[in-house]
Amino acid sequence: MSIIYSCNLCGETIADGEAFVVLNGNGDRSDNVWKTGWVGHYHSRSVDDCWTRILSSIRSLDGSAGRLDHIPVATIEEIAGQRDGHRGRKLLSDPAASVGTDDLLNLSLRTRHVLSAAGIDGLGMLRARLSDGSISHIPGIGRRRLQEIRAVLESAPDVLL
Repeated sequence: MSIIYSCNLCGETIADGEAFVVLNGNGDRSDNVWKTGWVGHYHSRSVDDCWTRILSSIRSLDGSAGRLDHIPVATIEEIAGQRDGHRGRKLLSDPAASVGTDDLLNLSLRTRHVLSAAGIDGLGMLRARLSDGSISHIPGIGRRRLQEIRAVLESAPDVLL
């Protein structure tokens, strides 16, 4: 036995596996005027499908349709640029980042915190712990953090600090 849904806006059958929205109602505060349950099923295959038209109608009726339209929205590129700027400022102003050398700034914030908590405050100490294998005994240092640390050490100067 299968359930066949029809779109309550256009009347077409909603195909098996096709995207759709079920609009539900809750009548617990409606003095039995409206019962709890589904109101309708609507196609949602694209941005201008049945559900979008129903949602636009609902927003128009409740007055929320145009309330946010005047707010400018940043592009993906603008957001990425802002993230880069914030990340740089955060790294430079983070107390954990000031411990050790500037080369540790190439590590993620979380990795720097883990290393700082373990008392590792420079590239020299980091190289020593890596070479004797004791770095893997530090809580929070797993395979991914080891890969990150090795990559930073490969790009860092060979001067021991």
